[in-house]
Amino acid sequence: MRLRGTYRLLATIAVAITVWVGWNPDARFESSDAQWWDSTINFKKRNFNIIKSGFDDYRARCRKPDVRLVRTTPVQAWNVGAWPFYLLKEQWRVSFNGSRMCRVGSRCPLSGDIECGGSYDQRLERP
Repeated sequence: MRLRGTYRLLATIAVAITVWVGWNPDARFESSDAQWWDSTINFKKRNFNIIKSGFDDYRARCRKPDVRLVRTTPVQAWNVGAWPFYLLKEQWRVSFNGSRMCRVGSRCPLSGDIECGGSYDQRLERP
């Protein structure tokens, strides 16, 4: 009887870890002036800290201290496995706004490129 409880506990832990690791949703971000964008790729360890440092670099290089970071990926309430991330991760506390950049037919910079005054300056260094 005791062995059954142990297996049940191990199975519960395995499912919880799978949900925690496997369903960590990625998020896309833009600057409020729609001149910069980037996204997290959790599988490749491209996390929100990289996004924040890239955005801070954009604000400094382009001299735009009033520009703010907005999240363009909506919360998907049906994704039950993502609920812990929505509650605990800082990236999901960034205010949501629909994407204004990279619409059909528009020319978009690559992820993390810095565009000041209509030209692409240079690609950000990535660790």
